[in-house]
Amino acid sequence: MQRTMQIVVIAVALGAMAAAQAPTPPASPAPPATPAPPKSRAPRAPAAPAAPAAPAAPAAPVKSYAYLGVDIREVTSERAAALKLKEPRGVEITLVDGDAPAGKAGLKEHDVILSFNGRNLQSGEELRKLIRETPAGQTVELGISRDGHPMTVKAQLADKHKVVVMKDYKFVAPKVRMPHVEVPIIAAYGRRHGVVVENLTPQLGEVFGVKNGEGVLVRSVEKGSPGDTAGVRAGDVIVRVGSERVDGASDWNRLMRAQKPGPVPIGIVREKRQQTVSLTVPERSAERSSARAFRDEFGHDLDFDLDMGDLGPSLEELNRLQPEIDRAMRETQERIQRELQRNQREWQRDAERAQKEAQREAERARREAQREAERARRQAQRDLEQAQRDREQALRDAQREQEQAQRDLERSQREQQQQQQEKPPEKPPPQ
Repeated sequence: MQRTMQIVVIAVALGAMAAAQAPTPPASPAPPATPAPPKSRAPRAPAAPAAPAAPAAPAAPVKSYAYLGVDIREVTSERAAALKLKEPRGVEITLVDGDAPAGKAGLKEHDVILSFNGRNLQSGEELRKLIRETPAGQTVELGISRDGHPMTVKAQLADKHKVVVMKDYKFVAPKVRMPHVEVPIIAAYGRRHGVVVENLTPQLGEVFGVKNGEGVLVRSVEKGSPGDTAGVRAGDVIVRVGSERVDGASDWNRLMRAQKPGPVPIGIVREKRQQTVSLTVPERSAERSSARAFRDEFGHDLDFDLDMGDLGPSLEELNRLQPEIDRAMRETQERIQRELQRNQREWQRDAERAQKEAQREAERARREAQREAERARRQAQRDLEQAQRDREQALRDAQREQEQAQRDLERSQREQQQQQQEKPPEKPPPQ
């Protein structure tokens, strides 16, 4: 029994030390702090009154465009057969933005948009024009074909400036799953008093008649030990040592180590009734010095309180336990290493998924910007050609008007000449 308890406590201590020393992922380096400018000791001149600031010019309003959130292509004769269409018409969806109106409306890749608000589509340019002419926020009705089955989908168009230009791409940090190390219930055994105790849970505390799991449960008592002589029995709950309350095995060990040889009142709960027994603490054995020296060889204190003097292992016993301690240490390290490797693979997969998603978003934004630039270029070209045609038409009209005016002038001159020729000569006045 004694040897088993020694193995359990020492293995738990070493496992906790190995978990505390396990490597963690490196943290991102903090940016260097900007040094503050040195304070000048020269006397300051009185500041001149600040001139009133000129009113800021109003920002130019950003033109709003409706946005559906799909990439499309024309339906060819070859694609019509694959899409189960009777004839090549409409436009095929090649990419859907899941956060855009298209994704929220349930549109999928390889859906074919056949109509827009009841108007049959003949080309992708026609669909883009209809979307541009529709105000953002309006709900439109799309007639689509999915695997040859006609469907109707309603989508509320969004403001393209808010969805695409102002979109904030966030990298979501992957969830970290910490290694799980199984630790048995810590049981403490004291050779000086011969009592084996363990921590209580709140549920067990209610069974034994104590609140909130306070105290320690007596698992066994060594025959002929001071605890046995005092009347402590298995199943008792120790709640006090003298006037000090016992909240766990560490408190029990600490309080018992602090007791001087002699009788000590122990408060126990037996059959849900509290009573007090007197436990006589014997003189400390000579083995305490060797056990304490063994603990000091680690060079640090453990997180939980272990009384190696009370456990009482000699150096010879520790040497015999060394293979089992080494095995427990190796198993704990291997388990932690496996967990860290699994976490590293998950971090890598999450990072790759985030990078691919960011690349897809960037590529989608780049293609949309290229399409907008191409549409703007074509529109500017059409406007320039129209202006050229209007200028030529204006020149032709001016030339025709000038020719008409010249003809009218010549006709007027001919009529005047003809009138002068037809006019009879004037008779001389009588003498």
